[in-house]
Amino acid sequence: MIKDLIKEQQPIVYKALVNARKEGRLSHAYLFTGPRGTVKKEAAILLAQSIFCEKQDLLACEQCDTCLRVAAGEHADMMFLSGQNETIKKEDIDRIQKKFSKTALEASGKKVYIIDHLENANASAMNSMLKFLEEPAPDLTAILLCDSIDRILPTILSRCTILPFVPVKASVYYQEAVKEGIAPDDAYFLSRTAGSIRDMHEYLDEKESNDEDLPKSRIYEKAKEMFMQYLNKDGKRDELLIDYSLSIRFQNVSVSRKKADGKDKKVSADKKCNMQLLIMLFDLLSMFYHDVILGTEEGPEWYQKAIQEEKQKSSAQVGKLQIAHEERDLCNLTNDLNLILDQAMYRLEEAENE
Repeated sequence: MIKDLIKEQQPIVYKALVNARKEGRLSHAYLFTGPRGTVKKEAAILLAQSIFCEKQDLLACEQCDTCLRVAAGEHADMMFLSGQNETIKKEDIDRIQKKFSKTALEASGKKVYIIDHLENANASAMNSMLKFLEEPAPDLTAILLCDSIDRILPTILSRCTILPFVPVKASVYYQEAVKEGIAPDDAYFLSRTAGSIRDMHEYLDEKESNDEDLPKSRIYEKAKEMFMQYLNKDGKRDELLIDYSLSIRFQNVSVSRKKADGKDKKVSADKKCNMQLLIMLFDLLSMFYHDVILGTEEGPEWYQKAIQEEKQKSSAQVGKLQIAHEERDLCNLTNDLNLILDQAMYRLEEAENE
């Protein structure tokens, strides 16, 4: 159950939520902050379930019809907004305000909205959010999530109860992933890059993605393919750029997006998919050079062999690790992704030949 997971991984957060419920002093606005993979979204869902739960215990039962509808995003008095793949705009915040200016639709009379990746809201959205928080409606709870508070307006921070989530060791994710049946190879790589068990499952889910989602399983599959080719374990490194251009990169991917009139429209997602593909590749390369530097003896056999080969042929691993970090930071929707990959491969080769 989610509450058991949070109790184990984030005991301080768990205790804070239990005490708030026990003492009847639930805040009108929470900000859950912490690095990726720290079960912030799971905690937000649990808190929303606890507010609506039919059994009205301290924390949600997670099993009643109401709890199940909250988890599925089907509760009439709850909204979820994510800035993971799209910038959060003023219109998005206005839509939440409009919905919750009306009377609750369900019997509890309570309303909840969750905003994930609040740090990706633009300035207008932040200001609109601030005004919303300054005049909280009765029986309305805001649950805001962000990886870092550095990009959140101080005035928003001052109006929220902030609960920090501490990082979880990759070994914990690895063990949990293997228990849940994820192949050890994928469990090792994704426990170091994906950030959470939920994300790991999404990257491995071979079912057709929802139209509103990017194809995460294909992103990981292609990133792993490029990673293995870079290590000369499946294909040749010197052919990687050509293979990426001809067959690996995403082409003709479209997703559904809501227009202002509420209707769906198809938009190209090629660049977003390729951006996430390169981010995942650079995360895997960073992991690899980190493991080379530390002399790690974990991971699949072919990976351990690649680590030993790299240690013998080059002493520039620190520089290569830095390059992987720098190139990852350049991956955004405004930069030329093909140029970034070309530049990264050139810089890594130059570092090896120094």
